[in-house]
Amino acid sequence: MKYLSDAWLSSADSALKSAPCFDIDLTIGFRIRQYDGTSTDREYTLAFGADRPHISPGCVDCDLVLVLDWDLACAIAKGEAGALRAFLDGQLTFDGNPGVLLGHQGQLARFDDHLAELRAITDFG
Repeated sequence: MKYLSDAWLSSADSALKSAPCFDIDLTIGFRIRQYDGTSTDREYTLAFGADRPHISPGCVDCDLVLVLDWDLACAIAKGEAGALRAFLDGQLTFDGNPGVLLGHQGQLARFDDHLAELRAITDFG
């Protein structure tokens, strides 16, 4: 299944049905430049709140939007690169206040664990 395709986003959202509720109220958008090596951008939203986390296409009412290119998005998803290093190197930028992430690193790392099975069958090509 192609990384960040509509089918992938739907599968990711389904995988999060087993995720616990998170003690944060935060909506993070992602803008992937040159999606799949094309000139098209791909946007999706990751929302945390009283309910389980949700992933959906588009960036709507986000507290923060992370902007990165396709190759970096794939490398981060595969564990070959880190978001902090990418930010420090100027490869990842923000629209909004990145301070909204402070104090939530542990919860955000737990979220990522729920997508491990999906990542194993994901086509990053």
